[in-house]
Amino acid sequence: VALAQAEVDRFPDVFNALFWSGFAAKLGLAASNAEQQELIQSLFKLMTTAEADFTLFFDRLTRHAAGEEESPLLAMYNGEAGFADWLRQWRTLREGAPLPVAEIRAANPVLIARNHQVERALSDASDRNDFTRFHRLAAALRAPFDVAPDLSDLLDPPMPDERVTATFCGT
Repeated sequence: VALAQAEVDRFPDVFNALFWSGFAAKLGLAASNAEQQELIQSLFKLMTTAEADFTLFFDRLTRHAAGEEESPLLAMYNGEAGFADWLRQWRTLREGAPLPVAEIRAANPVLIARNHQVERALSDASDRNDFTRFHRLAAALRAPFDVAPDLSDLLDPPMPDERVTATFCGT
């Protein structure tokens, strides 16, 4: 029991180290430190206030890191000054030791299995024995970092009436 307890006691430290290093990678930062953790926490607050879509945000940030305009990112925050300040801080931190864009992309998929898309696919399959949506979604998820233009509808977050508030498949 003591051996198991020792491993359980290590969990918070292991989790925190992986959490912060994972988010540092999502932001294109080579390592995690207190300044970066503060930047990440402020991002969470901004995202919560703006109800920004997590996956779209990190995709747009990755595209901006690759040289694309910042306007799609700013649009997610309706020109909120706090986000523009956050973006400046992010750029400053990246000046020191930025990760290559390929590494940032590897931490930020373009496509995820969004609950409303999964729900539609499962409903079509169970209600009408139509597996078209299911096969389309499954095929798209095989390459979540590079989505074909004809699958762009799978990237959209749910509209208010499409939000899935209860799932039964482990998501």
